[in-house]
Amino acid sequence: MTLDIFFDRYLITIHAIVVAIGLVLYVTAARALLQVTDTFLGRPSLSPPFVLAIAGSVAAKKHVPESVGTFPTDGGTFVVLLVGVVVIVGALTFLPAVALGPIVEHLQMYGGKVY
Repeated sequence: MTLDIFFDRYLITIHAIVVAIGLVLYVTAARALLQVTDTFLGRPSLSPPFVLAIAGSVAAKKHVPESVGTFPTDGGTFVVLLVGVVVIVGALTFLPAVALGPIVEHLQMYGGKVY
């Protein structure tokens, strides 16, 4: 057994473990989101069978080798896109509260509270 084959098998094993951890985190997040949504809407919580279907579909797929159309995840473009998405999602989560603060304060001013 050459060293290259050993490392290829090792990397495939690591990749499979990372994918499995990602699926576990996705299922956990989906269940938590479903539970919070059900609690907010006042309906009983049901287990999501669609999450199991997605996990089974992803697990059954074959490994596809890299091609010309594969987006590389080890370059600067991927890092810029990832950071950009995180910043945009964080801003869209945080900015509504920042925008509503002055509006609420103005409405409270009409109610007699002055800060």
